[in-house]
Amino acid sequence: MNTFATLGDALGQWLRQQLASPSAAGLMSATDKQWLDAHRSLPTVISWSAIKAEYQRLGLTELSQRLAADADFAAAVTLLLATGQMPDRLAPVALLPVLTTSDSWSSGSVPVAGTLGASSYYSTSLPRKSRDGSLTVGWVPAYSEPTNAWLYAQFVSPVQVKRLHLYVSGSTYSPTSVAIECASSLTGVWSTVATFAVQQVTSEQIFAVPAYAAHPCWRVRILAIAGNQPGIFEWQLDGLPS
Repeated sequence: MNTFATLGDALGQWLRQQLASPSAAGLMSATDKQWLDAHRSLPTVISWSAIKAEYQRLGLTELSQRLAADADFAAAVTLLLATGQMPDRLAPVALLPVLTTSDSWSSGSVPVAGTLGASSYYSTSLPRKSRDGSLTVGWVPAYSEPTNAWLYAQFVSPVQVKRLHLYVSGSTYSPTSVAIECASSLTGVWSTVATFAVQQVTSEQIFAVPAYAAHPCWRVRILAIAGNQPGIFEWQLDGLPS
């Protein structure tokens, strides 16, 4: 695509020169013609079907690298996405479904299957309460674990998390600081991707998660609380499945 732009700029420049001081009206000089013929021989044909196929074929990491390294490919992809010719594979999608009777789910309304859980829970405040679609009840950790308790999602294949959504109580039953962490397994070493200050409001709070490698296990860990037992009423992870 840059070749088209270069060729167009060159023709425009030549035309302006001809209009300003034409050496032979309507004719190119031999040098100009030789230069233009050389540009005509460049591979300027774009295969849109090949670009779409490559965009779909590459893994997400490879795709990101390819877009960053090739401006022509990135421009072609941008044009195809803007005109609705293909779905945006790098746009985050919801990764967690609504859960009612089970902590596990299969891919259907979400792209990747998995299981929800927590480090502990109080009474009937089960982990799945944080994904039951109700903003009046949620997950509460055991009283012995007011901080450093965590709520996790284990996916069957790695995902890259882009956003964290949180609903909290807006009272003293709320975390004031949380960390988003990931690991290769539930028993593995957890890496902290980012920490977020949680406001004491009942409206949804959305946090952008910094770019990080895809992992099958992600969790939200409570770092600090407002003064009483904390709870997360609803949460959602948006991201990219591998």
